[in-house]
Amino acid sequence: MTQSPFYLSLSLIIGVVCASGWPLAAQNRSTAKSSSSIFVNGIPLPVNEPSETLLRQLFVTQHHREPLRDEDKRQLAEQAEQFFCNSLRTKLDEAAKAEAKKKLGIFATSSDIESARAEVLRGVDAVAAARQVRERASAVSAALSEVYEKGRDPDEVYRSMLKGKKLIDEATWALHLFKGKDPTYRTQLQREMNMTPELITASAMRMDLKSIVEHRKLEAAVDKEIADQDKTFRAYVGQASNREFHGASSAIEYVQQKRGEYWRRRVSELHVALGDSSLYGRCGLAAMGVRAATR
Repeated sequence: MTQSPFYLSLSLIIGVVCASGWPLAAQNRSTAKSSSSIFVNGIPLPVNEPSETLLRQLFVTQHHREPLRDEDKRQLAEQAEQFFCNSLRTKLDEAAKAEAKKKLGIFATSSDIESARAEVLRGVDAVAAARQVRERASAVSAALSEVYEKGRDPDEVYRSMLKGKKLIDEATWALHLFKGKDPTYRTQLQREMNMTPELITASAMRMDLKSIVEHRKLEAAVDKEIADQDKTFRAYVGQASNREFHGASSAIEYVQQKRGEYWRRRVSELHVALGDSSLYGRCGLAAMGVRAATR
């Protein structure tokens, strides 16, 4: 009822072998803290908190000045809270999925993983993937050289050298600017400019596919559970899960709605205890099904 589990394998493999393509959220090495004020089913929930240093340095990179004004400090505080809330919602979603896996008996066998690996290897064009890595690393490296060696304005460099190629977005460029201050990072990009199909294939062999297999098995099990009780969902889900489907958007919307309702029910079953009750409203937890609760 769902897509092939590994239709994103090309981007996954590129992510394993290079740094030039990861989005900002993936590169932001924030700190995960087991907060003493947030519990799920009686267990402390580790929630990622953004690095204040990174937020400040990204601000400087984007605005070319220190965040000294009151409005700058408010912006940093808003970004920090947005990051924290996004992390909290992600952790609660993961907790709901972990509980669902237990209830539905979802796990990945060695056979599942080996089958998945074979499917990845069949589906990946290693030559195209290596070329994509080289092109992106080359473009980013050249852009960083314009900024740090020739003194050009970073915004103008992004517009003239990267935006039109659609290789990275503006937020990712800001991160490259931050990391590119370190010459060793640019050395890493130089290595990526020499990427080969053989290295792409070797990376595919090293990929940890267990969580991906379990995620897709969970999706299939959830779809079956909904379909067993909903004839309309059963009629639409095969179409909506087909990437080549070009039919009525109402079918896709219906399937997404029912999946969303399912996961909101699962989230509502979690016992979430918030030491700071204001997080319930500030982070929009009601929308994802969290029941208001305080310790």
